Amino acid sequence: MSLLSQPETPPQTDEPVEPASFPGFSDRFARVLARFTGKPAAFLVFGLLFALASAGGQLVPSLFAAANAFAPLAAQAGFGLPAAIFGMAIGVSAAFKAGFGKTFVVALKRGIGLIGIGLALLMTLLLPTLLFVVPGIILCFRFMLAVPVFVVERRGGFEALHRSRDLVYGKTRTLFFEWLLIGLLPALIVAGVQTGVRLVAGGAADPKALMPAVAAVAAGALLQMIFLPLLIIYLQVFYEDCVLIKGADWIADPRRSKFYGALGTAGFLAYILLGAAAGPAIAAYRCSRSSPIPRAHHVASGSLA
Repeated sequence: MSLLSQPETPPQTDEPVEPASFPGFSDRFARVLARFTGKPAAFLVFGLLFALASAGGQLVPSLFAAANAFAPLAAQAGFGLPAAIFGMAIGVSAAFKAGFGKTFVVALKRGIGLIGIGLALLMTLLLPTLLFVVPGIILCFRFMLAVPVFVVERRGGFEALHRSRDLVYGKTRTLFFEWLLIGLLPALIVAGVQTGVRLVAGGAADPKALMPAVAAVAAGALLQMIFLPLLIIYLQVFYEDCVLIKGADWIADPRRSKFYGALGTAGFLAYILLGAAAGPAIAAYRCSRSSPIPRAHHVASGSLA
């Protein structure tokens, strides 16, 4: 069989886990590190490529927002596909013992499905988060295993969210507190480093300057190439532990699947309405506060005071 249709090797488990007990964080983190150090080159290469694609999605909109209000959305969409492909490559590397080339081919074939997972996730979480906050946060953590579900079980869209929710149910608190260490802390480190680099590079004197923004994004990308693979491996390991406890056999509840589909559809409609109402104001704010283009234009023409 080919990895494209069915994985040749089962998901990595590193150590046997007793189904009767859920492993602790120290055990899980040790397995994450062991898996990362088992093939660091693949994780670092795919992590760097993902970070560069994400950085392009952040930087390019700031360059062209003043010239075209639709440029930020177009740029993020353009960089979103390569980011999904490289993110999928990290997920496949975390789940299966496959070579670099085969992993990349699988990522090319299935990377676009990861975008579908992301869109389903965002639209499903939109209304619960805006209207009720706490239920939205709970759902966010229960949906965190959607990517491993997609990678290993080939379930996409709302079915992946449904499966993730059922796996995490009963372990939401565990995932939340462990995510504070494995997810939130690295994110704060990246944000702090980016802010420091921007200030050192002259961003404090001129918030609209281009080079401090580029330097900050580059520094963040270098950190993300390490932190992101570790986070994806962690989610894969947490997924495997949940499957060992709850079993691999699973049948979707049609009512719950329809509920998530309806919630996602309502979220999409709300997103369209909110975007139509707030879009002009957001575009004007970006043009006046974020883009270095107006300054560069005036400098070139000699009209800047």
